[in-house]
Amino acid sequence: MQKERIQKQKRLSHNSQILKALLAARNSCRMTQQELAVRSGINQANISKIENGVYNPSLAIINRLADAMDMDLHLQLTPREHQSF
Repeated sequence: MQKERIQKQKRLSHNSQILKALLAARNSCRMTQQELAVRSGINQANISKIENGVYNPSLAIINRLADAMDMDLHLQLTPREHQSF
């Protein structure tokens, strides 16, 4: 049970990091949600849901948003640090 709770917390943390990165990227481009919607072809309401953590975007959606902001998407996999319980 403890291990499952920790894994869930990590997933939520990763989702939060993605949302913060998307919002920071949009702000650095000085783009409104509406402008990003037009450039990406993703509805503005859905962009708002993504940025507010209501909708969990797929990697394909994140890539479309990155393309619309003229940014590259980098994904990094790293070894886990094993914790003893």
